[in-house]
Amino acid sequence: MFLKRSIILTAAMLALSACAGGGGGGATGPTTPVTPVPPVPPKPPAPPTQSYASSCTASPNALTCSGGSTGTGAFGLQERQLEGGTPAFEFIAFDNRKTTRTDDDQYVLGNFRGAGALYTYYDTPVSKTDGLGLIRVGANYGRDGITGARLPGDGSTLTLYDITNVLQGGLDYVQLGSLTLANTTGAPSYFAVGAGLMQPLLPTTGSAKFDGGARGAYVTGAGAVYNTSSDITLTADFAKASVTGSASNFYVTDAAGAAAFAPRDLNFSFSGTIATSGVFGPRFAGAATGVSLSGTVNGAFYGETGKSPAEVGMNYKLTDPSGGTLVGVGGLKLNP
Repeated sequence: MFLKRSIILTAAMLALSACAGGGGGGATGPTTPVTPVPPVPPKPPAPPTQSYASSCTASPNALTCSGGSTGTGAFGLQERQLEGGTPAFEFIAFDNRKTTRTDDDQYVLGNFRGAGALYTYYDTPVSKTDGLGLIRVGANYGRDGITGARLPGDGSTLTLYDITNVLQGGLDYVQLGSLTLANTTGAPSYFAVGAGLMQPLLPTTGSAKFDGGARGAYVTGAGAVYNTSSDITLTADFAKASVTGSASNFYVTDAAGAAAFAPRDLNFSFSGTIATSGVFGPRFAGAATGVSLSGTVNGAFYGETGKSPAEVGMNYKLTDPSGGTLVGVGGLKLNP
């Protein structure tokens, strides 16, 4: 009797095991693995609906308060900071936001490194967003040296960046921009324009904090280009003639302008030394380091002549062991 009951129990267990293993006629096959949905990369804060306009009464020497034109010669020479920190070019002041019109804006770059001056002209900037903020893009055109007649351009474009979403007030003495040559796929050449021939008076004691934003690009060792925007902050210790700061909260878009994740951590900190000598006034230079990036920063202080500096323009260039490069320019405003 005991043997018969054991045989019945064993048979029942085998039947249950077959059902659990899917051996029965009503069993289902193996489940399809679920593909994880990648997280959505963060987008930068929404840009303001309109570009910041300098008050030419409160800041008469702001970059955008020039009423000059290429026909009057009423432009003022400005410093153009490039990678390495040497102001090899000068930017000619432009007729921009002094009027509400933008279709008559003119921008002139001057190359003074040779025996003579070589000018490059851009105008009619189109206002739009590039996924990171407000920009204005102007097309290149040529000018006849004798008659002044307009000639076909070289296909390059000038981009000016508006970072009022970071500064909540905009910049008067610094303009961020880049140049893109025709038929190129790499990162553009970034620059910061400042009122270089107007020298603010640096205090000899105390400190000041400047906050702002930066625009630039990270290029991988394989050549993929990611456009970047970030917050940037700087503290100047005037008694020690030194600066410290950091760049953080990087937002990134890919070559198509879609929000993307940076291939690596792009945040970095920097420190440097202030020098007051030179035709372009008080400047600083130093080293920058991140999690896997290292490089240099350069910049200068700007504002009304004889007054404490109101703004900072700077550039940076960092590299990583994989051959990637992070470049960009920042504009910062005094945080009272």
